[in-house]
Amino acid sequence: MSNMTRTLISFCLAVFGGLAFAQQGHVAGPVVGYVYDGSAQAVRPVLGIPGASVLGSAVQFAYGLASVTVSPGADSAVVTAADGSLHLIALSGQTAAEIAFNGSSVKPDRVVYSPSGTSVALIAAGRAQVFSGLPTSATLVGTMDLGGATTTARVQAEVARRPAARAASMALSDDGTWLVTVANGSLELIGSGGSHSIASAGRGSVVAFAPGGHDVSFADPVARTVALVRDAGSTATQQAVWQDASLASVAGLAFSADGQTLFLASGDIPVTIFNLAAGTHAPVACDCTSTGMERMGSTYRLNEFGSGPLWLLDAAASTPRTVFVPAPASE
Repeated sequence: MSNMTRTLISFCLAVFGGLAFAQQGHVAGPVVGYVYDGSAQAVRPVLGIPGASVLGSAVQFAYGLASVTVSPGADSAVVTAADGSLHLIALSGQTAAEIAFNGSSVKPDRVVYSPSGTSVALIAAGRAQVFSGLPTSATLVGTMDLGGATTTARVQAEVARRPAARAASMALSDDGTWLVTVANGSLELIGSGGSHSIASAGRGSVVAFAPGGHDVSFADPVARTVALVRDAGSTATQQAVWQDASLASVAGLAFSADGQTLFLASGDIPVTIFNLAAGTHAPVACDCTSTGMERMGSTYRLNEFGSGPLWLLDAAASTPRTVFVPAPASE
């Protein structure tokens, strides 16, 4: 994309943004999703449609924000307030409404949503409390002992010591029955009754659950493979999806809403799309470096919110493409 084209697009988006806030700063029109602005400690909507969107002003809360994890469906968020209190929030436009967190008794070190955002796991001190019924309610459905499946304390200490260090990838099924993570060279499936290995997986592997079921995919940069484990809680049948020497690092992995497509973010190739039924794959061009693959409503966020553009995979387009949201102006 040329600089002239970028300038024209940015100008058009700026005009759109002005229209979106015409009436006392309220959101007008569609919302693509939400991002957490850590520097301002604020949740901001992404207004418009993929390819023509801007960052909105902060959603108003009655308390300061210390951390926020937004659901893949962009309709709820788990919030730790500045005073340490825990909140579950329903998001709609620029409205944030409290949802009762029935049975919550932890201050989570980590929050893991299921692929559709219907369940969430709050992880602390080697245990996970799992809630389902989101986004309208949150009911405690189980507690899982992570035990030897994760080295939570060691990983947290390493992340604190080296901010670039990454905690082990972890995924939760939509029904809240299973967690899956990578530990000690294997893919560990964790339930209320304990954990067991379902596949070998090297250091730096990234995992994802398919929406609405128990199929699991993982990308292994050590073996340089992408694989699928069908019905992980029962037969756990493994099949290869892709093997390529270029897969030296993995930034993120996610399924499409129907579970028929995989989206991979990796080092030299920002996005690769796998059609699981046809057994085909194709790269998607992006003038970016992908650092993740996080579902955000109908799109997938490829990098963290910061001073530069926010990059999204518009997988719902007739031809999947990457688009950007311009960096916010200084406030």
